[in-house]
Amino acid sequence: MATWAFDRFVSTLRYFGVFPVIGDFGWVQKLMGTQAKVDWMEPSLAQTARPIALVWGACGDVGRRVVRLLLQRNYQVWALGVDRARLPADPQLHWLTLDQWAEAPIEQAAAILIFGAAAPEAWVDRAAQATRSPQRSPQMVCDFRQPSPELAQVWGAIDDVVMGGVSSSDLRLFNGYGLFSGNVSTDNSGGFASIRTRNFQEPINLSAFEGLELRIKGDGQRYKLILRAESRWDGIGYCASFDTVYNIWQTVRIPFRTLRPVFRARTLTDAPGFDARALRAVQLMLSKFEYDGDLNPKFKAGGFSLAIETITAYGQATPSRWILCGAVPEFVDYWQGSGLNGQVLTTPGSIDPAQAEQLAQTCLQAVD
Repeated sequence: MATWAFDRFVSTLRYFGVFPVIGDFGWVQKLMGTQAKVDWMEPSLAQTARPIALVWGACGDVGRRVVRLLLQRNYQVWALGVDRARLPADPQLHWLTLDQWAEAPIEQAAAILIFGAAAPEAWVDRAAQATRSPQRSPQMVCDFRQPSPELAQVWGAIDDVVMGGVSSSDLRLFNGYGLFSGNVSTDNSGGFASIRTRNFQEPINLSAFEGLELRIKGDGQRYKLILRAESRWDGIGYCASFDTVYNIWQTVRIPFRTLRPVFRARTLTDAPGFDARALRAVQLMLSKFEYDGDLNPKFKAGGFSLAIETITAYGQATPSRWILCGAVPEFVDYWQGSGLNGQVLTTPGSIDPAQAEQLAQTCLQAVD
């Protein structure tokens, strides 16, 4: 039996902020400074950690209530109106005057709510154009071609030393790529090596995308991509295997719908599918096991290497959901003629606070 490296075991737990009994609690990881910020990602993707909602007429009786409800539901709100003082002070609230309507991120919005009168018809035109050209540009999740100190502090090794094994690996950053490499051993009933990100302080919302694309160069073995949607150290992983060709750069696409829910390589038949709205951590693994006791047919004990250039999110653009509440008929006709997705709500001539609150709740239900 090979000698177990207890010091490596302790170092791994310390790096990821994990401790017996209490280690699964996110507040411990935050206290220890072992959660990863998203500023190492491409800014345009980091900003999608919260879905975007645009609210035209945000200062009215219904609009300001809708703004409040959207913020409570973790939306990033772009509010357009005439009186900023009527809206809450919140870092996720972006204020635009009505004259600044052209600056609103129409193409990125998950929901667009129009209260009273009419928004610019140019908004409709831009949204319709995005719908006709639905292919979303790939968004960078992790770019190893441009290594940075922040990126180096995000990834760490999790090898079978956590279960008594003696495999070892690391991630080294070179000019143009990262290299996941090491030695995997089956001694002490081990047989896996992996690298994993620390849990993100804020989960990343990838629901607008179909999956992840990896640009890699391997050694001919079969590896695993594992995504996690919860902050627990040893919770459910959503896994997909992919094969590599020796010393050849490849582009591997893994759709979220194909991810298998597993717990320690055992398939969970009653687990929900991967929640792409809440990516918490990313992991790459080489293991002697496939799933449910089956062996990895391409596994070889000994030295291994997997070079990684990029991990990106790919997929189709998700059409915005429009809610028109009290809009003038001419604007409603123009919007309906565009074929955009949404709902038109009628309002009485005047409403009291209770009615305004109820209408705001109805708007949120229509968004959902």
